[in-house]
Amino acid sequence: MKKLLAYFAVGILFIGGLTYVASAAVKDHSATVALLIGTFANHLSLNPASALDLSEVSGEYCFNAKLAQGGMMLHWAIDPTTTLEDVITFYNAKPFIDAGLKVEKFPRFCGELGCMEPNQWYFHPAREFEPHHGIKFPFPLIIKAMDTI
Repeated sequence: MKKLLAYFAVGILFIGGLTYVASAAVKDHSATVALLIGTFANHLSLNPASALDLSEVSGEYCFNAKLAQGGMMLHWAIDPTTTLEDVITFYNAKPFIDAGLKVEKFPRFCGELGCMEPNQWYFHPAREFEPHHGIKFPFPLIIKAMDTI
């Protein structure tokens, strides 16, 4: 129960962060934003393990939407005033590469926190250290950071 409450708290923080980003970026789409927040809240209630606390690794919270199975992850900075990487999306690059995406045309991710230019896509090869998670993934990634402040 204690673990579930911790994930619930992370989920609430995620929704709060998403609300902040959404309110700054899409004020005229409040109904759509409300539906998205409801969708995330529902997913978190059914899959609490999809919320990851990476505060000790990178100062971020994470929402894992089955990255290993070809999905994506969404990270958000706990304190977005300290970085230009406020919101980061991670995609499993394997399905895109299999479909013909030429990832060699993307800039290669430098492998350090805070090195990404906002709104630029990066390629991160498999089995190289990824600092936002503090691990090496067995599959390649496509990464994009956004500066919301």
